Amino acid sequence: MDDALLRSPLFSQIPAANIQKLLVRFKERAVTIGEVVIKENDHGEDFYVIKDGRAIVTQGGGHKERTVAAIQTGDCFGEDALIAESERNATVTMASNGSLMVLGKQDFDELLKKPIIKSITMEELHIQMDEGDSGTVLIDVRRPQEFRHDRLKGSDNVPLNHLREKLKTMNHDFHYVVCCDGGRRSEVAAYIMTESGFNAVCLTR
Repeated sequence: MDDALLRSPLFSQIPAANIQKLLVRFKERAVTIGEVVIKENDHGEDFYVIKDGRAIVTQGGGHKERTVAAIQTGDCFGEDALIAESERNATVTMASNGSLMVLGKQDFDELLKKPIIKSITMEELHIQMDEGDSGTVLIDVRRPQEFRHDRLKGSDNVPLNHLREKLKTMNHDFHYVVCCDGGRRSEVAAYIMTESGFNAVCLTR
């Protein structure tokens, strides 16, 4: 478990004292093949790291169900609903026997969310842009129809539900500023990007 945590780019952003607390507060849970760990549309209370095993991430039900990701040892899941304070946006089902490390929402907020999600004001962004910082990329993570009606000049639209796939084409050398409307989706996006080793902050509007 310690190795899986420490290898993640996410944990390079966390104070050492927080890492020590996390190692204590994570609780191990045995899981079996076919077990549904989280279910789409359920209320979310926990964050997970796969200590050992594999799982499938799906969305939709019945004949509309589609697989959106396969995850394995060292991968994290469950953070989206905790950050956005919303329902689960996918179902995660174990594809093998294994074990998970589980962290409650209060500990997640204190030890992971708070030190990871950073913000920048509109004024600070303008100063950054005026100084000719060509390495700054502004991303709007709202749905396309929202983006079309109210967009910031120079921003690109990357809907939150497509962000993880889009990360494969993004440049780690750039500084990303993420925006939405109320702030929840941009917080989720900034967390996801930081977890993947990108330099990302939320724009406060």
